[in-house]
Amino acid sequence: MSEEFIFKAKTREAFVLKILGELINFVLKFASFKINEKGIFLLQPCDKNHQMIEISLFKEYFPYYRCDVPISFEVNCAHLHKMLKAIKKKDGITLFINNDNDDDLKLGICVEQSDENNKVVTYIPINKTRSEDIKVPTDYDSPIIMTNKEFQKLKNLHTISEDLVVTSKPEFIKFFCDGGSIYSRELVIGNENDEDNKHINITYRQTFYTPYITRLTKCAMQSGVVQIFVDENNGMKIKMKAGGLGEVIVYIKSKEIIEDEDEDQNLVIIGKETSTLSLNESSQRKEITVETDFDEYNNSSSRKVMNRDYSDDESEESDSELGPGPEEIKKSTGPNKKIKNRK
Repeated sequence: MSEEFIFKAKTREAFVLKILGELINFVLKFASFKINEKGIFLLQPCDKNHQMIEISLFKEYFPYYRCDVPISFEVNCAHLHKMLKAIKKKDGITLFINNDNDDDLKLGICVEQSDENNKVVTYIPINKTRSEDIKVPTDYDSPIIMTNKEFQKLKNLHTISEDLVVTSKPEFIKFFCDGGSIYSRELVIGNENDEDNKHINITYRQTFYTPYITRLTKCAMQSGVVQIFVDENNGMKIKMKAGGLGEVIVYIKSKEIIEDEDEDQNLVIIGKETSTLSLNESSQRKEITVETDFDEYNNSSSRKVMNRDYSDDESEESDSELGPGPEEIKKSTGPNKKIKNRK
């Protein structure tokens, strides 16, 4: 590879990258990509940790791909989306990173517009980052399979309600939006009373934020089928093809899971506040105890100095050598015996 670039990849599926750029912009503010000899990868949760996106674009699906120096970098999603927004379906694209110093790294995007027979090159600043180890949920049962046309029927449900109720059992899934007094709509995939599963009751029921799912309908256009996995503890996992370049997986938490996590977080915060309050109260008690002891010590010392009977050959020493206290003096002198004043 020319020393001019540290990474370069070409494909005729520019429109797929445009759709992915739009999805990334919906989910993230800054995307952390990892590019190596195997391909282009993204695995990152959103700021609220309500959903996580995983994109894998594999080297073997690009007509031209070179990356001799692995790199992890962060890019502004809104800017990236703007760079890709004008792409049309038959356009080609080349992605590259120049071999510049780390303080001036840029992602180059060269779009080849087939209808106008010209190229448009834009650059977007990127920042090197360290790749993080992020765990993905794995405890899902077998998926429900939908065609991309079936999945696209979900695209307008967010106009009905923000709540999307999903019920499921093997080979069956139902999406339901309740618009109240206006109208409601449901999409059913599979047969709830099929011979193979009619003896099985509904095993899954959770509520999702509708736009989290309807935003994926454009991506589904680039995929033959859509796989939907559900789990009470992990929510929903939606897997589809990224055109002919790789795959996209989106993990979405249900509202029930989010509420449980928020409650746990609040309990942690309350616990920390209680612990801090207890520590502060304990510190205050210690300060009061120290002050009290110090006052008693001074008062005791004063009494000792006032009541001590010095002999002629004694000299004033430290507090530890002041002699017996008042109680001991009373015992030694008797109740009516006078104590000599200091000469």
